[in-house]
Amino acid sequence: SLVGMHFTDPNSIGGGSGDPDEPDWYALIDATNPASMYQNINLTGQPVVNGNRVGAVLDISGNGNHWRAWDDDSTRTEYKSANGGYIEISDNYHRGMAIDGTNRLVDGRKPFWVVMAIRLGGPINSHAVLMDKDYSDNAPLGDELAAAIVEEGLFCRKIVNDVPIGATVNADAITTSTWGVVSFGYDGTNLTARVNLETKGVVEDTRPLADDDGYMPLRIGGNGPSIVHYKAVGFLDYYPGSAEEVAAIEAVANIAGLTL
Repeated sequence: SLVGMHFTDPNSIGGGSGDPDEPDWYALIDATNPASMYQNINLTGQPVVNGNRVGAVLDISGNGNHWRAWDDDSTRTEYKSANGGYIEISDNYHRGMAIDGTNRLVDGRKPFWVVMAIRLGGPINSHAVLMDKDYSDNAPLGDELAAAIVEEGLFCRKIVNDVPIGATVNADAITTSTWGVVSFGYDGTNLTARVNLETKGVVEDTRPLADDDGYMPLRIGGNGPSIVHYKAVGFLDYYPGSAEEVAAIEAVANIAGLTL
């Protein structure tokens, strides 16, 4: 069942810019603008036009934490110019993106928060991965952190010693024709999941993940098996206070041209 928020570390909540209404982005990605994209992971290869593979999308926060193909150039995702522009991450298990420097930011009991403007690129084939980090080569049997859309809704899940736990909320607002904003994170005590500005799902979980690099990097933009379209992604290396959270959701919606 869902429980109330229990913040045990006040330094991890709203710990960014000092302004409770302004998120201090670790990375902010505009996936609608081909001028901020490169065909190769080393930030070469422009212009990017409809149908081109994309190796990197610039971080517009100014921090230089760019969104890149996590494996190599052979797994690059694709830019689509329709519908105002978006990145398509397909049902190839090896195709996805990782934000620079995030791999160790979710280990142990480190707070983090992620927000994305997305829609489904087709029917859900088992699940649509939005974020994933495996800590062993036999995940999900090993330790894993993941967020995905399944038939039951949006969830943020943590598996520690083969025991899963996660917060889940209704995700009916996200379809193949309707864009929405999803967010999920960990405040040091609770996993959370939210769709647009609807009620947040919260579940307490104080078990730490392995504090190591893991089997794979933290992929913000999953590895299949369903297709997901992305217009914007934001990452915080802390868990925001309530006003900051709303401001961040609205900022990502604004990049995507959405009114929540």
